[in-house]
Amino acid sequence: MRPPAKFEAWFATIALVCAMCGSSRAAYAQPTTSQALTLETRAQTLYQQGRAHFFAGEFEAARQTFQSSLDTVDSPNTRMYLGRALRSLGRNAEAYAMLDRAARDAAARAVAEPRYEPTRDAARAEADALVEGLAWLRVEIPDAPAGLTVRVNGHDVQRAGLDVELPLDPGDVDVDVAAPGHLAVHRELTLHAGQRERTEVILDVAPAASRDPAGGASSTNPPLTVTTVSSPALRDAGIATATVGGAALVASLVLRLVAEDQFDTLVTLRAQNQTDTELIAAGERNQLLSYVFLGVGVTAAVTGTAMAISGARTRTRALTVVATPTSVGLGGSF
Repeated sequence: MRPPAKFEAWFATIALVCAMCGSSRAAYAQPTTSQALTLETRAQTLYQQGRAHFFAGEFEAARQTFQSSLDTVDSPNTRMYLGRALRSLGRNAEAYAMLDRAARDAAARAVAEPRYEPTRDAARAEADALVEGLAWLRVEIPDAPAGLTVRVNGHDVQRAGLDVELPLDPGDVDVDVAAPGHLAVHRELTLHAGQRERTEVILDVAPAASRDPAGGASSTNPPLTVTTVSSPALRDAGIATATVGGAALVASLVLRLVAEDQFDTLVTLRAQNQTDTELIAAGERNQLLSYVFLGVGVTAAVTGTAMAISGARTRTRALTVVATPTSVGLGGSF
């Protein structure tokens, strides 16, 4: 099963951007032939080391080594094995992206170099096999403002990645959207394998009072800051009050049972044409006290429970934005 056409277009756009970045680097310093050979030799050595780690079941070491090789020289074979290492580590969404890119790169090279055809076919089959086990999220932002930043699970999503289905590992997903002069939005989703979810984000313009002189959101009043007030003393007082209420309810029940027992005794005495004024008074007194304790117990239990809930401790989570650099390697032939 192949991913949606828009998804392939997204990866193609990213590849184009990476190529443009590589071109801009080349404008400053083109490596000489000897330098390129040295880099390719180093990348080939790392590739072989990565394979050794991979077949030994050392998947994290393999991932790191393949990534170092790929950062040195871009190669479809290295990218395919990096995808396999990620898949073995359970990072299937990243594995899909890597294998899909390897399949497309190998297909492009196979036109002139048929030796890349096996890589093309293997990477495509392995990428397609992961599709059904992934969750897919489409983030839509109508009238996206300038300076927009979108992060899904901490990873930046470029504008080309908006309004297309992004592959994700099933589970909890955090979506953060921000733009200068607008209130930031944070959403939490839970996606299941095979689920295709769409979320639309509307960015509201920030109030004038919260803007800085440059027109962005004030750094002294960040829209993602959440102040949570908790009162351990109120919580503890509520627990104590609820405990007293519970004790009063127990006392009410005991007095009620004692009063009923006394009244049963009086019924027996009356059947024998006897009476006991003290027992009558005691029964009425215990019955009255049972009602009093019942009222006190219910009131204290309800009030204490409400106080305990209101004063319960809460946890505040801080949302941060971390810039993650990307790297672009030279083209390789292995």
